[in-house]
Amino acid sequence: MRKNKALGVTAIRAVITDLRERLCVYRRSTETVSIHLNAIDMAIGLVEYGIDPVTRRAILPEEEGWFNAGRTLDQLYRNSDWHDLVDGYYQLVEFVGANNYFR
Repeated sequence: MRKNKALGVTAIRAVITDLRERLCVYRRSTETVSIHLNAIDMAIGLVEYGIDPVTRRAILPEEEGWFNAGRTLDQLYRNSDWHDLVDGYYQLVEFVGANNYFR
């Protein structure tokens, strides 16, 4: 994972929007279902819980696994047209760690 300065809430919202758009494009382009991309969907949802001013919800221990899919995503998508999905996922993981959303 890259060691960049962590993104702010506005920037992570832009990453989430980009990820959702790319996931839609991916899913329209193939008939193959990738359960590994579900980790990105779940990470997005959990980050949104954390940044929502009403919920400000921490990530529960049983949910942390959704932020450990990077290696598999790297193996499947790093050297493909979908490498930006992996990059965005790592940005979510970095944001969560930097902002102490794990309890």
